[in-house]
Amino acid sequence: MRLQQAVQAEQVARLTWRQLSTSFRAKHQASQIIEAEAAIGKAQALVAQTIRMLMQETEAALAEYDSALLEWRSLRETIVPQRREQLRLVEQQFAAAAIGGSLPELLSARQSVSEAELQLAQAKVQLWQAVAGVEALLQIEIPPPHEEILTVPAASP
Repeated sequence: MRLQQAVQAEQVARLTWRQLSTSFRAKHQASQIIEAEAAIGKAQALVAQTIRMLMQETEAALAEYDSALLEWRSLRETIVPQRREQLRLVEQQFAAAAIGGSLPELLSARQSVSEAELQLAQAKVQLWQAVAGVEALLQIEIPPPHEEILTVPAASP
């Protein structure tokens, strides 16, 4: 949108310059021609500045997306499963009343799983916010990288 406005401003300045420079009264309109040429220069500078700014914003948005995706994948594929496995082992020890299978350990393991699942949910929110940011900036719709983003992982039995 911003680039389109800058390009339109440049086109208007060029059209004005062409109209002035090709008229029969060009000698009498020399100051207007100079003004039109200055307007073209300003419009070209605005276009270049807008392009640089949009490129920087795009790079930042894509970096944020990449970071959010990595965080989400790490939590989903490694951290949450590890915490669930730790909880499963503590539950087994607690159920068997084995040495080291204490109630505080069980509660701590459950809390650890809950915290990891909360982090996973927050990472998912950040991922979708990053997707929305890239979509808004590029004015396109980005499909999710995997259908698994749309699903909630099942808790271990």
